[in-house]
Amino acid sequence: WSRGSKEIANLIATVLLSAMVFSTLAQFAQVYVQPNDDSVKQTVLWLNTQTPPTAIVETYESEVLFGLRRRYHFPPDIVQHQLNRRIFLLRDEVITYDALMANPDYLVVGPFATVWQLYDPILATDAFSPIHTAGRYTIYQRKR
Repeated sequence: WSRGSKEIANLIATVLLSAMVFSTLAQFAQVYVQPNDDSVKQTVLWLNTQTPPTAIVETYESEVLFGLRRRYHFPPDIVQHQLNRRIFLLRDEVITYDALMANPDYLVVGPFATVWQLYDPILATDAFSPIHTAGRYTIYQRKR
């Protein structure tokens, strides 16, 4: 490598890193910066009062889990790695996660799952029906 080649490589690396940092911050802002939004509280309240105590809730919205008094399933860490490769590295990454794996009765789709398009494939099937919306969160019930 000549000195000029190293400088170009460093410039390219700096630009790519800056773009990734900006993209990450933009996604966090889109997900978390919502003034006067109590939709997560409304969602948790609805789930805790309108679903059977034995219900299983599938969600990628970790903020829902804090007040939830129902069993839940959260996708494993490998899913985040797959999503990162698809979104940030623009790879044609196949997401291997099966949302029905834990046999959930309800599915909560909020800002994170929407941005990542995690549940789009399962919602394109006839497995769930929307039953309640609170702001940025939609609750789906499993068709059995």
